[in-house]
Amino acid sequence: MEKEADVVVIGGGISGCAIAYNLAKRGSKVILLEKGEIASEASGRTGAIVRQQGRQPPEIPLMLASIRLWEHLDEELKTETDFVQGGNLYLAQTDEEMKVIEETVEEGHQLGLDNRILSPQEVSKIVPTIGAPFKAGMFSPRDGHTDSIKCTNAFANAAKEHGAKIYTRCHAVDIGVKGGRVDSVTTTLGEIKTPVVVNAAGVWADRVAKMVGVHMPVKIIRAWGAESQPYPPLYKAFVRAPRSGSRQTVSGNIRFMGGWKGRYNYDISLDIFEDLGIWLPRLIRFSTHVKLGFSWDVLRRDIRRLFGGQGKHLSTFPVNYEPAVNWKVVEARRRALTELMPSLKDVKTIKAWAGLIDITPDLLPVLGKVERPDGFIMVGGFSGHGYALGPITGKLISELILDGKPSISIDAFSISRFGKGKKVPMPPRYR
Repeated sequence: MEKEADVVVIGGGISGCAIAYNLAKRGSKVILLEKGEIASEASGRTGAIVRQQGRQPPEIPLMLASIRLWEHLDEELKTETDFVQGGNLYLAQTDEEMKVIEETVEEGHQLGLDNRILSPQEVSKIVPTIGAPFKAGMFSPRDGHTDSIKCTNAFANAAKEHGAKIYTRCHAVDIGVKGGRVDSVTTTLGEIKTPVVVNAAGVWADRVAKMVGVHMPVKIIRAWGAESQPYPPLYKAFVRAPRSGSRQTVSGNIRFMGGWKGRYNYDISLDIFEDLGIWLPRLIRFSTHVKLGFSWDVLRRDIRRLFGGQGKHLSTFPVNYEPAVNWKVVEARRRALTELMPSLKDVKTIKAWAGLIDITPDLLPVLGKVERPDGFIMVGGFSGHGYALGPITGKLISELILDGKPSISIDAFSISRFGKGKKVPMPPRYR
């Protein structure tokens, strides 16, 4: 293993790999550490939707910039990422849902977003398979979807071509601090001297932050996705109704998931009492979106964290962890898909998976430097919205490190907003 680096990036998802690529492209000596394989967790299990609409206002300037990068990413990375720019379609089936999409479109227009309300006739031209009644659709034509594993690996390979060193199956065990500044990273393959560490560890980012005494108030929820047998080309858009979300892959498979009123599992763990004053009102507010559950895997992981001894950090980060699939939920979502698109009544589930999502109290990411130690940079808490932001996250964090300031402000995402005594705003709804 290399013994020193200008920057060490912890985490091999799309954010970490895009950061490594942008740094290496500008001549920085970068080492990326991934405890498993590239895109083996959230970035490999996402629906891979590249969407601008449906976001909170602070994210929209970043996503407007990110979509411009997505449109030329194959050329930039010199490989196919299966980016299909077929648009993003939200359906409203009730008057209440209609009000939500009307407010969302108005909000987007004020921030420069190109999205619009479509009539049922206009929607049917974009997605002819929709057969269930609905009032209207909210459509963003420049949005799309891609292959998340291909794309994340494309960033990793491009980073290596520019000189970055990527070590998979390598844990970051601890982070050294001297004189109030990051000094080193201890790994299972040895120690690396470095003045800058980027914490892009996904759902484990809060535990990496604890290595340097930084508290990140996140909770981890569990979501599911599934895929059908291949079909001839049917539609290019990502379609999201209240109970069903789906898109067709380049290979023809229908990838389906929950709708925009979907429900997620929170598996009760030892951290349930952390920041309870912040999280309890949110659990009540979003009770229709979150279901409390119990997982033996989570319990065993917590026990290892408590009694791990010298290897406690290692036991904190499971490798090849497969969250449990709730097959009843998968079947319910398959039925919801066939109700929305009756022509897919014979659709079969050929595979399903679960993934973990780290959510923050305001459902916005944590990006940027921390107050102490110097040289420690947070990139996490994307709340299920991070994949599409990957290209711009890589660009902005590299600019923060190399230029001292990113080309688009990320001040709204500072971890300082969760500081002691500060009131954390309640998000309007889960999007």
